[in-house]
Amino acid sequence: MKINIIIFALLPILFACDSSKKEQETLNAEVLAVHDEVMPKIGELEKVARKLNNLADSLSVDSTQATLIRMLQIQSAEVKNANESMMVWMRQYDSEYASKVESHK
Repeated sequence: MKINIIIFALLPILFACDSSKKEQETLNAEVLAVHDEVMPKIGELEKVARKLNNLADSLSVDSTQATLIRMLQIQSAEVKNANESMMVWMRQYDSEYASKVESHK
């Protein structure tokens, strides 16, 4: 009789864990879908950064274009930083997700 009570007491916990695992898998699938949509555009970001740098390099450095050159360089750096930040986030996400999956096994 005591075993039955313990089993019935633990059932909600087991179902909650299973539900949480399914929810986590669903959320992971959503993240990966967005990742798969955005990842091909990384090449475009790199091209934009190169174009901005090339444009800045092609301008002559005089007082009228110095501000424009600096703005182009800043924009190029921001594009590169955004790309690197996304890469860092993905590496962290991958390791965090893997550790959560391992802890549920």
